[in-house]
Amino acid sequence: MNLVMGYITKFIIIIGMMLLLLTIILGCGQDKNQEVTFQELLYNPSEYDGKEITIVGFYFQGFEIQVIAERLEYSGYAEGHLVPKGEIVWVEGGISKEVYDKLTQQQQMGPLERLGKIRITGKFEYGGKYGHLGGYDKRIAPTATTILPWSTPAPATSREGFAIFLTKEDIPPSHMEDLGHVDIAQQPIISIMDVITYNAQTHEITLTENAFSRIADLEVPVQGRSFIVCVDRSPIYWGAFWTPISSMSFEGVTVWKPLSTQEPRVIILDLVYPSPSFYAGEDPRNTAGVIESLKQAGRLINEEV
Repeated sequence: MNLVMGYITKFIIIIGMMLLLLTIILGCGQDKNQEVTFQELLYNPSEYDGKEITIVGFYFQGFEIQVIAERLEYSGYAEGHLVPKGEIVWVEGGISKEVYDKLTQQQQMGPLERLGKIRITGKFEYGGKYGHLGGYDKRIAPTATTILPWSTPAPATSREGFAIFLTKEDIPPSHMEDLGHVDIAQQPIISIMDVITYNAQTHEITLTENAFSRIADLEVPVQGRSFIVCVDRSPIYWGAFWTPISSMSFEGVTVWKPLSTQEPRVIILDLVYPSPSFYAGEDPRNTAGVIESLKQAGRLINEEV
C-alpha cells in the first residue's frame, strides 16, 4: 500500500512540475517580441512600455534627429526634400552600419540626411523625454534592423486629392437627390492634409487635432448636413454629417458628429443612420479613385489584398 501511495505521490509531483513548466513557458511567450503598428503605439503606448517590439516605418537621420516615422512627406521648403511625418519614435543609439549604408541620401537643405523604409526590433519606452532637447515621448533601442524596398512618394503638385466638402448653398440631405448638380464649398472641411490615416476596411479616418475639432464644432441639425467626397475637387459621392440625437433615419453615407473630448480622434464614413444593416445599395466608399488617391498620399492603411 505504501508503495502504491509513493508512486501516486511521485506522479502528482511530476504533473505539478509539468504544469509549472508550462506556465513559465506561456508566461515567457507573452513577453516575446510583438509586431505593432504606429496606430497601436499612438492609441495605447503604455501597453508596450518596456517590451521588445518590431515595427515597420521610415527611418530618418539628419542634424540632431534620428527617428522612425509613420511616413515621409515633402517639406515644401526645397524641391524633393522629404521629412518624417505622422507618429514619430526616437531611435536610441541609431541603427546598424550595414543598413545605414544602404539608406537613400538627400542634401537639399543643410547637412546630409539618410532615409529609407526599415523593419526595426528593439526595446520600446514611453512617457519620458527622449532625443534632442527631450522632444519625443517615445523611443526604441534597436537590437535588429532590416532595410525594406520602397519608392519615393510622387512629388507634391497642385492636385488636392481626397477631400470632403460641404455644399456651397448648404443644401439639406433631403434635397440632394433631386438636384442634377451641386456646387461644393470653396474650401474643404477635411483636406488630405487633415488626414493622418484612412482605414480601407473600416473607413475610419484618423484626423489631426485641428481637423477633428472642426468636425466636433460643426453645426449639424437633426435632419443632417450634406457633404461631398471629392478627388481633385471632382465629386465622387455624397453623404451627410449626422447627430446621434436625431430621431430621423438616413439611407446613405454618414459621419456621426463626434464629441470634442473623444479619443482617439477618429470619424467613420458609415452606411445608413441609425444602423448599417439597413443599407442595400452599392457601397460608394470603395470607389477606386478615392482609394487610389489616399494610397498615393500615403494615408491608406489596412488595404485589402
